[in-house]
Amino acid sequence: MGVQHAVGASAVALIASIALSACSGGTAATATSSGGAASGSGQSSSSSSSSSSSSSPPTGTGSTAGASTGQSTTGTTTAVGSSIRCHTTDLGYSWATGGDAVPNGNAQEQQKAVVMVKNTSGHQCTMHGFPGVNLVNSGHSWSLGRDNQAPVTLTLKPGDSTQFTVTFLPWTAEGNVASNNFAPTTLVITPPNETTSYDLPWRWGHVLLQDAATHPGTYIGPIGD
Repeated sequence: MGVQHAVGASAVALIASIALSACSGGTAATATSSGGAASGSGQSSSSSSSSSSSSSPPTGTGSTAGASTGQSTTGTTTAVGSSIRCHTTDLGYSWATGGDAVPNGNAQEQQKAVVMVKNTSGHQCTMHGFPGVNLVNSGHSWSLGRDNQAPVTLTLKPGDSTQFTVTFLPWTAEGNVASNNFAPTTLVITPPNETTSYDLPWRWGHVLLQDAATHPGTYIGPIGD
């Protein structure tokens, strides 16, 4: 009977040891699984961080944001540089005289005189719109109207030229009265958006004065026409 009790006690001790090992092993497995989950969670976080950085770079403060700022600065500099207005003193003015550019001041129909405008500065500049143009003599200044052309923006590098056209109606003795005989001496030119002007001597004879007319036969086109 004593042997049986000993064996029984040994059996109980062995079963308890096995149970304890099994329990301990389950805890280790759980810890390993938990560690795997933590590792997996770390990869997910990294992936999420990468995705966030890729989809919204402006929120970053690292090199991506710096690159974005650099591109913006470059673009702004270029835009500002290309939009510098041509000032009156940046330009040279002359009459076009080649081919059919020379008008006939003795004709009875409308004539066209072309004014050449050259960038004589050392930098690039832009022009857009109509110049202000007056025909003047010692006693009268006539501000010319504009035609209905749409102006374009022109960029002139140093040495580049553009033009605008003065359409005018010559005065002739036939069919006209002396009071409408206007003899200009100067074409006063003010480039678009400028306040100072340049005086170009008028070379094309007398003009029919229509400064009060609704639709005069003398007017100008935009820069670049």
